[in-house]
Amino acid sequence: MGKELQDLTEKNLSGANLIRASLSGADLRGMNLHMAQLTRAKLSEANLAGAELGGADLRKADLREANLGESILYKANLEGADLTGARLRNADLRGANLQGADLTDADFGTADLSAADLRGANLRGAKLMGTRLVASNFGEADLTGCQICGAFMWNAKLQDARQLDIVVTVPGEPAVTVDGLEHAQFIRLLLHHKNLCNMLDPSASRFALIVGHFASGRKNILNRMRNILRRSNYIPISLDVEKSAGRDIGDSLSALAQIAMYVVADASSTGSITRELESIVSGPRRIPVITYPEDLYWALQEDVNISGGLKRMN
Repeated sequence: MGKELQDLTEKNLSGANLIRASLSGADLRGMNLHMAQLTRAKLSEANLAGAELGGADLRKADLREANLGESILYKANLEGADLTGARLRNADLRGANLQGADLTDADFGTADLSAADLRGANLRGAKLMGTRLVASNFGEADLTGCQICGAFMWNAKLQDARQLDIVVTVPGEPAVTVDGLEHAQFIRLLLHHKNLCNMLDPSASRFALIVGHFASGRKNILNRMRNILRRSNYIPISLDVEKSAGRDIGDSLSALAQIAMYVVADASSTGSITRELESIVSGPRRIPVITYPEDLYWALQEDVNISGGLKRMN
């Protein structure tokens, strides 16, 4: 039976045996749990802000929705742990073992994951904004939909990692996603230094820009477009007009279009962005604009170069 701890007035539990301890919702702020044994401990919704957990054994621990902000997890063992929705802002996770951990929607904002082992981890929707990712190992990890704005990545290992729909922007900016962590870093740089477009050769690009109004009920349309482009060896970038409502998308659209082979416009939403698209079509590069779905299928299957103005569905 799990170890029950009701009175946690003792702040120093360094090296303590807390295997399978029931600590869900406990206030453990600033607790010294250095090298503590917390295998399979129940710590969901616990407050571990500022806790010392260096070298702690947290294998298969339940840390769902836990607050680990500014905690020390240096070389901690979190293999197979469940950190769904956990908050780890400013946490020190250098050299931590997170193999096979569930990190869905976890917030690693400005945390340090240098040399951390994240092989096979699930990072779907994780927030890696401002996170330090030096020599981090993401082999076979799932990074789908994670947010990487401001992340510092150097010498990270990404072998066989799933890197789809990486979110480049932050709330308050036009929503942009692209496949691949390295591509995401490049796109982020491009959005803030638009003169970089002049240094690139668009004819060698494999990017295809998708522009449309993709509310939650229409995500399947966006996913279909992405998959069609991937099968044709293009790298999809998406600009979601729905999430950019009320904000000027002109600069973002112009910068992204300059590196794309095609602009793919969702025909049901072109009315709200017609002016911006027409400026692209009539610009010096005359970038082909294809409407989804019929024109996109046709263009990719026939491998033709579409020229001229904006095509619209009846």
